[in-house]
Amino acid sequence: VNPRNHFAYFNLGALQHYVYKDYNKAKEYYLNAININPCDTLSNHNLGGLLLFYLNDTIGAQNHYLKILPRCPAYAEYYMNYAQILSMKKIYQEAKKYYLKAIELKPQDSLMYCSYASFLQYELKDSETAKKYYKKAIELNSNYIDAYYNLGQLNFDEGNYIDSREYLLQTIKIDPEYATGHYALAILFKKLNDDQNAYKHYMKAMELNSDKSFKLETATIHSVDTGLKASRINDTIPKVKNGQNYILAYDFESKQQYHKAVEYYKREIISNPKNSHSYNELACVLLFQYKAPYLAKEYFQCKR
Repeated sequence: VNPRNHFAYFNLGALQHYVYKDYNKAKEYYLNAININPCDTLSNHNLGGLLLFYLNDTIGAQNHYLKILPRCPAYAEYYMNYAQILSMKKIYQEAKKYYLKAIELKPQDSLMYCSYASFLQYELKDSETAKKYYKKAIELNSNYIDAYYNLGQLNFDEGNYIDSREYLLQTIKIDPEYATGHYALAILFKKLNDDQNAYKHYMKAMELNSDKSFKLETATIHSVDTGLKASRINDTIPKVKNGQNYILAYDFESKQQYHKAVEYYKREIISNPKNSHSYNELACVLLFQYKAPYLAKEYFQCKR
């Protein structure tokens, strides 16, 4: 009826893009829309993201933005996305210019500040300036989980665990089912020697993220297993002398003979019930190797 209706092509592209996941077909429809209307901001925006994040065509995305930026110079998202491409190619000073241009065009958009802050944090390693931009994002949007989360991670990496705790707790206050926030809090509370809260948040994270894999797109943190086990270093000076069964169990664990480790930790508990380290080690084996959190919980409680 109307073959020049660019909006119809955009909708077809979006349908293939987000519903059917046929990215090449989506690309075809977006290009049809852009050929009809070169300044179709929706199609241009979606096509750029499609090339960059779904088709992994960095060069295609870069050429796309170089073509549309002169046509649509007032669209902040184009500058931000192009800055991300430059950052991926490690052209950092140019990327910085485009991030700042995006902020200049949309000074009330929290996304612009948070994106630039992430760039400062992870690429330029400029923590102090990154903090300022995350805080500006929060000032504009008090429910911006990514900004709180990244501030939590920044402070964690710097050893500011109390500040980190406040920011990370804010993420789960905004969204109690934010698994990544619980996951990070488990590690943080372990650093603070708060085993009870570490365990609570770890279990909540596991419950919310049933496949046990966390996709942390804006930060790198230690494995929660490593985080929870880290405190075991403090057990090298025990208040109660470790018995022979404990020594054998620990040796079996180090050799990854976990069934033997469980057997000898239990023997140690029977012969030496005041040795809290046996409860802790046995709980860790049950939790991390046998994925038996509720059994592990009993031994963690016995340790306390």
